Amino acid sequence: MATAIEITRQRIICWLIIVCCTLAVSCKVTLITGYDTYIDETAMKMKRDFNRHYFRLVRTIQDNDPNNQNISHFIAYYDEMELDIMLLQDRSKYLGKKSTMVQQQIANLAEIMYTFRKVHAAGIKDNTGDDKRDMQNAVNSSLNAITELQMALRINGKSK
Repeated sequence: MATAIEITRQRIICWLIIVCCTLAVSCKVTLITGYDTYIDETAMKMKRDFNRHYFRLVRTIQDNDPNNQNISHFIAYYDEMELDIMLLQDRSKYLGKKSTMVQQQIANLAEIMYTFRKVHAAGIKDNTGDDKRDMQNAVNSSLNAITELQMALRINGKSK
């Protein structure tokens, strides 16, 4: 017959097994392959935000008011852009050795976005015939490169 101490010890062991099983089921281990959900989602958010900003900017360029495209009217967008770039750069630092290509794409994006802001800050004159599509295409291409790289890393675990 089991003593009270043995029964108590068996109960403790059973509870420990139940707790460990519960913890094991609720834990998720993710192997880092260079793919990062946050980077992927942030790149898509940045593309949506940039294109919204771009369409608003083009409307001001194509009207007759020479002052409404002043960068001071768009400062909230550029503050958000700066924050997104900073977060992407910080996040990519922790992806390990496989993150070199991701970091390069983010650096390219940052350079293109900062160049776009500099062009805007220097002033864009009203011109009803020019929608500055080349600038939009450059930014979108850089954002697409990050998205395509993230998709390749998510599907294969490696870039092309």
